[in-house]
Amino acid sequence: MEHAISRLELADAKAIYLDVWEDNLAAQRFYARFGFSPIGKREFRVASGKVTGSDLIMRRVRRVRKLLRSTNAVS
Repeated sequence: MEHAISRLELADAKAIYLDVWEDNLAAQRFYARFGFSPIGKREFRVASGKVTGSDLIMRRVRRVRKLLRSTNAVS
């Protein structure tokens, strides 16, 4: 997961989205450990169009590192 996240950040992705089965609590906890948060859900449909459950939509927003600039000026 760390490798995938770093590759996407190198590609300048501002956010990463994924879907996880709503009942898969272990996977949700796994993704949460990497900074993903739930932002919604959608119906999961198979090829026939039949709804078989719901997916949780999760997002991880890119963390911006702030660079501190030295304010020591010579007067």
